[in-house]
Amino acid sequence: MIHRKISMLAVEHPLEQAVFRVLCVLLAVLFCSYFYFVGLSVINVIARKEAAVGSDSLESTISEMEKEYFALNTTVTEGSAASLGLKEIAATDYVYRPGTAAIATPEQERGI
Repeated sequence: MIHRKISMLAVEHPLEQAVFRVLCVLLAVLFCSYFYFVGLSVINVIARKEAAVGSDSLESTISEMEKEYFALNTTVTEGSAASLGLKEIAATDYVYRPGTAAIATPEQERGI
């Protein structure tokens, strides 16, 4: 009689192939997700640096405009305004516009 040894590793579970395929697909999805998020992070860093450069440029432009405004503001006098046809306002009227926020009173709260 010939004795055959059956190794446990030689026996395959019925779901082994399906589980192996699912794990391979899951691993592929994880790798793709990793590269996607790393790429997205790199793009966000680049965009942040570009935004910082744009912000510096805007700040420089605004400061130049403020400088020009202050320079022009000192050149306007009552004499130059009169030569342009501007007059001093005799009576000033202001319009009151209530804000958008309302104050709730106890009478209003009961009606809700």
